[in-house]
Amino acid sequence: MFVRDESDDHLAAAFTERFGRRPEFIARAPGRVNLIGEHTDYNGGLVLPIAIDRQIRICFAPRDDQTINLLSSNFNQNASFSLELPLSKQNKYFWVNYVKGIADVLQRSRYQTRGFDGLVYGNIPIASGLSSSAALEVATVLAFIRLSGQSPLKPLEVAKLAQQAENEFVGVNCGLMDQFISASAIKGCALKISCDTMVFTPIEIPADLAIVVANTKLNRSLAGSAYNHRRAECEQALASIKSRLSNRFEIETMNDVSIEAVAAAQDFLPPSLFRRIKHVATENQRVAAAVEALADGDLSSLGQLFNASHNSLRDDYEVSSKGLDQVTSLMRATAGCYGARLTGAGFGGCAIAAVEASKVDRFISQLTQVSTALEPTPEVFLTRPVAGASVSEVR
Repeated sequence: MFVRDESDDHLAAAFTERFGRRPEFIARAPGRVNLIGEHTDYNGGLVLPIAIDRQIRICFAPRDDQTINLLSSNFNQNASFSLELPLSKQNKYFWVNYVKGIADVLQRSRYQTRGFDGLVYGNIPIASGLSSSAALEVATVLAFIRLSGQSPLKPLEVAKLAQQAENEFVGVNCGLMDQFISASAIKGCALKISCDTMVFTPIEIPADLAIVVANTKLNRSLAGSAYNHRRAECEQALASIKSRLSNRFEIETMNDVSIEAVAAAQDFLPPSLFRRIKHVATENQRVAAAVEALADGDLSSLGQLFNASHNSLRDDYEVSSKGLDQVTSLMRATAGCYGARLTGAGFGGCAIAAVEASKVDRFISQLTQVSTALEPTPEVFLTRPVAGASVSEVR
């Protein structure tokens, strides 16, 4: 049962057709674009994400038992599981594991859980680096909490539960950024987040700045395993730095590793580990500089920071790909572009461009035309910063 109209009314109608009754609630959670600050969140560093105007929605209604019945309208797949049985990953439908993971974490954290029928629909490109998984996790937390009858959780609590599910159940050792921005975003703003403390500052996006996404549609099969490997490399490098440089620098987390400490570490770190920490330290500086550029309306400087970030992710963190490099080059060569970079874990997925708002329509048209030479042809679209997740009653 595919939903071809994205309105809430059509989702509710599809739910009714599948389950024989009207849904009572809709939980919604947006995907995200990280403007700058890549692979810094799990290192306790700075990030600057926005929530985008593409989302996951779950239409749901409570059941009188402990059964979860789900329909993915995107994949036309049905799945069921019982909350009374031990929960474990299954390989048949990957998306079910995110819902199962949330149920598992809530139960182990002593939250009340209740069975429900749910229709899941999303317009976030799957496996594209725009955090469709985090959005599904956040929306699922909201659904379970709504049915439990307890007071709504704070966005940070929602995000931590969602992250725990991805770490411990799904098996991806991600940081907290994706879940946090999905739960906490402010309309019209990016959030500058210090990932060691989760203290954030809203940063208004200027009206003359447009953010354009190019989904390369390239396979990101390496992203999960390589993501965990990069995190392990950073932990290894940090341990070595702390043991060798404690007499010169006060270092507890990667966020404390200054450019000076990076330079000193070059004497004893293997070249690959040196490049990893170099990226993290310089990327933190770029996030701080990007915040200043946005505040000053200096979009040319913002674009240069985008370019430098991508180059660092390509050369020092080694998470880009031929396809991502090609599309960012095309973006940079298209009139109206200030700068472009990959966004997300890398290897495939999406790139973003900072574009002069008055030229964005022409930019998208021209980029779409020249991108037809790439295989596969990227999907190019404009996105805007929206508010974070919510749950509402179906009228």
